[in-house]
Amino acid sequence: MFERLVDERERGQVGIGTLIVFIAMVLVAAIAAGVLINTAGVLQTQASDTGSETQEAVANQIEVTHAAGQVSGDVVDQVDLTLMKSAGSNAIDLEAMTVQYTSSSTDATLTYEDGTTDGDHFDTEELAGVTDGTSLTTTEDRVKLMLNTAALEGGGGSETTGQATLDLVSDGSEVDTATIDTQPTSGGDLVFSVGSNSGSFDSETITIYDSTDSSIGTIDGSASETEVTVDSGDFSDGEQLTAEVTDGNGDTVTVDYASNGAGLESGSSATVSLVDQSGAKFTYGISVPSTFGNKQVVEV
Repeated sequence: MFERLVDERERGQVGIGTLIVFIAMVLVAAIAAGVLINTAGVLQTQASDTGSETQEAVANQIEVTHAAGQVSGDVVDQVDLTLMKSAGSNAIDLEAMTVQYTSSSTDATLTYEDGTTDGDHFDTEELAGVTDGTSLTTTEDRVKLMLNTAALEGGGGSETTGQATLDLVSDGSEVDTATIDTQPTSGGDLVFSVGSNSGSFDSETITIYDSTDSSIGTIDGSASETEVTVDSGDFSDGEQLTAEVTDGNGDTVTVDYASNGAGLESGSSATVSLVDQSGAKFTYGISVPSTFGNKQVVEV
């Protein structure tokens, strides 16, 4: 009635060994699936963070709408940048911002300090829209950022100015001298020129001496010279200098002197990088005109 099958090729696997192999395969598959899921989650998180950081860095941009330099002598001793925030960016905290200033002679990182501009700090001032000058919240806000380029380029930014009066006897046989005190941190070369009230200056010779009585500059009227620049390296801050004049006409000669100050010289350039609290960076190139003319303010 029943047919018995004896074909050994159609046998099934049974026993504990087969069960162990099956369980091991299931465990390996589960571990592999867990690793794949975990890796996918990490990659997704990294991609999301990168996207957010990129979006924030692109959106949180500071823009410079105008840049002006304050002229002092033959240098720009202060640079004022007018700032705004780009459309779509978050509020920008200028107190948390850093400024990287780089020129051919200086590389400095500046932080905000209220009321102070020097070689380590910048200051801000409200122009439009804002009330405190330390943040940009809308695209209509305008803030002026002030950089002390005199301090950044060397020197404290203060100036030595004054006038020396030299009186001579009528026969011109005597030499008159006047003392000139240079202020500490005068910050630049000293320019000596014949005063406008000296009358005819054609035979006088004015010599500038340092504290060791070494000549560091001469104005020779007979050679139609009217001024001389004494390099800052030829005297020390606070050193007492002497002006000496000889003359054959018995004139009274005045010598005006002033430090031309430190700062960005005509034709020079610098780079300013503004980095806000999110790490977004905006770079602006300062370019000083080759000539100033009679201007007190120039566009840079």
